[in-house]
Amino acid sequence: MECMPAVRCYKIDDEHRLVSLNGKRWENAGWQYSAIGSFITDFAYPIEMETPGFAKAAIPVYRDLMRNAGQLPAETIIEITRMPEGLEDYCRRAADELAGYLGLADGEGRAPERFSFRFGDVPAEPRGSAMYKLCNLRSQQLTWTLPQDTAATQQIDNEPSTDLAQLILELD
Repeated sequence: MECMPAVRCYKIDDEHRLVSLNGKRWENAGWQYSAIGSFITDFAYPIEMETPGFAKAAIPVYRDLMRNAGQLPAETIIEITRMPEGLEDYCRRAADELAGYLGLADGEGRAPERFSFRFGDVPAEPRGSAMYKLCNLRSQQLTWTLPQDTAATQQIDNEPSTDLAQLILELD
């Protein structure tokens, strides 16, 4: 199953998942059920057309990875671009409101054009407003840097709990 992506996943909050496939950039994959749906339509089904049986093995493993994801480390650095070109005005407002919750907005409530903070600095109240704004920013506005991302790629690739192909092979 060489076509199986290497999957890394963390919980941003109870519903949202941060996912990296094949070592690519971290993306907020949205709610857990949405992340699973995207995996099915974007990866599993196209591969299934060439490798029958792939989806049957891959989907339950991916679902378990999403369900059992660990909490995103508090040391994760989140970089925000207030208003990348081509985005709707509500994206700017969401960045402004998040910066306000974090104490980073100016006197008029505007976020800096670029700002960063640690994930652990986001107010932790359950389903809080700051977390809601963070999870609703567009991927073009966000860069996530996890503490282990500074480690060598080889070390990351060898993490057995995040290698979807290995997990499927272990199930057989």
